[in-house]
Amino acid sequence: MNDAQQNNKLGALWEKISSRGTYMTGKIDPSKWTDDVLSEIIDRLSARQPLMIVVFRRDTSKDPADSRRPTWDILKPRAREDNMSVPRSAPVALTDSDIPF
Repeated sequence: MNDAQQNNKLGALWEKISSRGTYMTGKIDPSKWTDDVLSEIIDRLSARQPLMIVVFRRDTSKDPADSRRPTWDILKPRAREDNMSVPRSAPVALTDSDIPF
């Protein structure tokens, strides 16, 4: 996880398997949040607004078998900036001659 992701990390989830199926347990850890993130979350929750999150699966292939590291990281999404968005072009109509088989 890079520094930007680490700064936006809200918590973690662990994937568990039981006889009834797969489920997740986890925690949200505000002790590691910056003051800005904490303030934003408090403001949104106080106003009863949704809190957007992003969940990424960690690469656990190099973890030892008895590892207690989480399977998933919960992050606060990056702010979208208007100048970062890519304009979408209109769909192009295909004909039979465009398909190679």
